[in-house]
Amino acid sequence: LRFLLENGDESLSYQSGATLIANQAYNDLNANCLSLSILAYSMAEHLGMDTQFQQVHIPEYWALNKGYNLLTSHINLRISQPLNKGSNIKHVYNSLDSVVIDFDPNSRGEKFQTSNISKARITAMFYNNKGVIAMLNRQYDLAYSYFGAATKTDNHYSSAWGNLAVLFRITNQFKDAELAYNYALEANKDNHTALGNLALLYQLTDRNE
Repeated sequence: LRFLLENGDESLSYQSGATLIANQAYNDLNANCLSLSILAYSMAEHLGMDTQFQQVHIPEYWALNKGYNLLTSHINLRISQPLNKGSNIKHVYNSLDSVVIDFDPNSRGEKFQTSNISKARITAMFYNNKGVIAMLNRQYDLAYSYFGAATKTDNHYSSAWGNLAVLFRITNQFKDAELAYNYALEANKDNHTALGNLALLYQLTDRNE
């Protein structure tokens, strides 16, 4: 807790593209919201506190990286003190006594809606981010391994299926790309990025109709 409070905005640096494991984020003091939330989670878990990852429903934000348009999402972490089950001690508190740790300075002042997400989804997001970085660097075998790990960890994570499909498309594996896009849409029918990319794939394979 002292580490988080003493560093805060002074030395903890929010880097939207840096996906690191907790140990790296701790030592480097710069990472994205996913990595810093995982770091905070690992600390809170070690202290025996209750934790809950949250998806923050921010407006669509796109970033251009090495010729690719990337849709950015955001998460944070809610922590609270667990109920003590000992016979002599009782804690009484409500939800206002929990604390939300949000490392994005732009979203902290806003009142965006949130929804709970599982540790499996967070893990899949981590692998997915690593896969995107590898794909942008044209390390296609590594990207395939990361996207595969993401879909195995959380089979219903639509973004990972969509990115796997992009990898198949840019390596001219069009049949596998179409299959993966359809998996992405089955997991989330509102994944408009996958839908648009599927339309592009139809154009590439002369199926405009």
